[in-house]
Amino acid sequence: MRHTEEKWREIGSLDMDDLPIMLPPPAMRKIVRVVSGSGITITEALFNNFEPKTDRPDGGIFGARACGENFRILLDLHPPYVDPVSSLSGGYFACFLAYRQPAWNPDLDFSHLHEAQNLYKLHHGIGAVQHFCQDMTIGFALGLGGLLERVRHYRTRNTDDEAQELYDGLEHCLLGIQNWIARHARAAREMAAVEQDPAVRRNLLTMAEINDKLVAGVPETFREACQWTLWYQLAAKMYNMSGSLGRIDQFLYPFYERDRRQGILTDEEAVFHLCCYFLMDTSYTQLGGPDAGGNDLTNPLSYLVLEAAHQLKIPVNVGVCVGKTTDPGLLRRGVEIMFEDRTGIPKFLGVDRTSEGFARNGYPIGLGRERAYSGCHWCAIPGREYTVNDCVKINLPVVFDVALHDMMADPTVTPGTGALRASFEKHLRRAVETIA
Repeated sequence: MRHTEEKWREIGSLDMDDLPIMLPPPAMRKIVRVVSGSGITITEALFNNFEPKTDRPDGGIFGARACGENFRILLDLHPPYVDPVSSLSGGYFACFLAYRQPAWNPDLDFSHLHEAQNLYKLHHGIGAVQHFCQDMTIGFALGLGGLLERVRHYRTRNTDDEAQELYDGLEHCLLGIQNWIARHARAAREMAAVEQDPAVRRNLLTMAEINDKLVAGVPETFREACQWTLWYQLAAKMYNMSGSLGRIDQFLYPFYERDRRQGILTDEEAVFHLCCYFLMDTSYTQLGGPDAGGNDLTNPLSYLVLEAAHQLKIPVNVGVCVGKTTDPGLLRRGVEIMFEDRTGIPKFLGVDRTSEGFARNGYPIGLGRERAYSGCHWCAIPGREYTVNDCVKINLPVVFDVALHDMMADPTVTPGTGALRASFEKHLRRAVETIA
């Protein structure tokens, strides 16, 4: 609440996603207006001591190497945040996008599209970022150390300049994140050294041990998997305001099931770890729903994620799947929580219709079922589909209005529904081609 009240005082109300970003320390802060990852103008608090490294006269940061190097600089000056009574470390104070001005490389000109873009008031998506869903299981399997090894391995196989620039940028990001995590481990250990409460001291030392491990290693317990997920999501949010989480009840379930079987995790502890997670990351996530074969994947963790959202009573972007084969118990519990909490959470996802709609594009319906709720009103196949869904919009009423006025202004056309339809189709085709 203290951080939220401070944001209200310093930057005012926010007509955007409810993000758990915190303000930089007062001595390191400045307030600016910037364009977000979804293309809307927002008020942002920036670090006043970040100096972008660029050789461009306009100060732009473009290309994988420049973005990776500058993001690493931002990570290196980012102060650690450790809540001693949370089970997870980390928080973020800034978004890299706010420092990338101009946001679009002016060398890549698209002025030939401006007339149609303005005529139809198109949201063209040029320059849009994130809006895809990552595959968290890759990170769990490799860890940051394994990802770094892969980058260094493949840079020896793909030696062209473009590939080397990409690998340079990726390595900068990974090294920056590793250093960021290591500094949190040190901070937790330093806090433990002066902590008087034995339980809090043990918790701080456990957080330090977990994060020392996750600098390069892979998560093995439910708590470690929650912490690894949080590091990834915080870094992604800092980089470009990413908001996708995907099917949390699926990718965390193996850790939950293993810990429960070994007797080292209770459901109460699992809910607490999830609450600590959602306090720092409210990304969009899906509960339940089918696998590629149409079999429902609801499991005990699905209910615990719902319970965590219920206990927090904040805008956690949890969506419950609804369909012919989905678990009616999860739906019922979701409805109960919505009426009891009155927060608009959870949301409900009509997975049968969206899967069928995806299949109408010529894809197997199994791929449609694999798509995960990942954003405001969009889904994506984790790790395989870069949708940019809600960044591209055609306003059909505007196209209709243009078509109507065009028909009425043409002296060679007799106004009527047939002529109007032809005019609408012509202008809609132009709008679509402009977007494409």
